[in-house]
Amino acid sequence: MAVALVGVLAGSLLTNRAERVHWSRDKQIEACAAIVAESTRISPAVVAAAASMDEVFWGHSDQFIQQTATSEAA
Repeated sequence: MAVALVGVLAGSLLTNRAERVHWSRDKQIEACAAIVAESTRISPAVVAAAASMDEVFWGHSDQFIQQTATSEAA
């Protein structure tokens, strides 16, 4: 009878641990899915902002080159 009780306790502990690992894995999958969903929602805004920054950079780069060239020539 004691052996059966030890077996039941061991089975209970192993099942409990397996359930916690499974629950944790499910929560990690849900978190990753939420991150992917959020990143795909934000991505177009990030791309638009990067394009805007790129336009500003290239719009001012000619000015910078001209100023640098005139200061080096002087």
